[in-house]
Amino acid sequence: MNAKELTTVEQVREFLAGTRAMAFEVPGGIEQRYRWVQQTLAKYLYPTLNRQDKETVVRFVIKVAGYSREQVFRLVRQYVETGRVERRRSRGRPFAQRYTAADRRLLAVMDERHNTPNGLAMKKLCERAHRVFGQAEFERLAGISVAHLYNLRRSLAYLRQRTTLEKTRPSPSVIGERRKPRPQTSLGEIIAPSNTSGSKAARDLAFRSINSKRLDFPVIDRSGMPALAIECQGYGHYQNRAFMRDAMKREAVRKAGFRS
Repeated sequence: MNAKELTTVEQVREFLAGTRAMAFEVPGGIEQRYRWVQQTLAKYLYPTLNRQDKETVVRFVIKVAGYSREQVFRLVRQYVETGRVERRRSRGRPFAQRYTAADRRLLAVMDERHNTPNGLAMKKLCERAHRVFGQAEFERLAGISVAHLYNLRRSLAYLRQRTTLEKTRPSPSVIGERRKPRPQTSLGEIIAPSNTSGSKAARDLAFRSINSKRLDFPVIDRSGMPALAIECQGYGHYQNRAFMRDAMKREAVRKAGFRS
């Protein structure tokens, strides 16, 4: 059965309840949908229905037209007041633009010629072009404010005129470059706890204990990964509890997987 064959509100109610198999075609554009809404409201004599039947027709329109409940109520109100459902055009007039796309392109050309000076300097250049050299195309730009000049610089016409594309400049890689050794490197710069090792509080505690220890000379391979840890066994390694710090560093280096 086709939706056009629904003739009573009771049949519409059965369709919405899912007890009646139905094939229906959703109207295409906005004008077609509005016309279909008007025809549907007129077909079921919407203004003469009771409240329950009106709700049924509204639900039917929502389902078929795909509009929100608020939009359907606006269309129903328009039909009840005027007998028609039409797309209402905006009657408001847009603000007139004082500066045209040509002015924006002209400003872009001036900025490119003078290496984009500040707004006040560009305003004076436009005034000079119009009043001293008599260039009529600068008439509007000669009276522009500095603040609005910056607004024109953000406009689409200006950006299209000034946009330039440059090839990516290669930057040299420093991996594998020979440099002076950097002694006393914090272990936290080259070693970090695994994200799966315990809770966040435990990982923070482990990182602080590692980060407070320093290596004399870490050796980095060509891929940027630490490969070797060098410790100079000086006099300070035999004082107080230094042996405990050395043991912790050796264990951290061992678990990180590079030689010492």
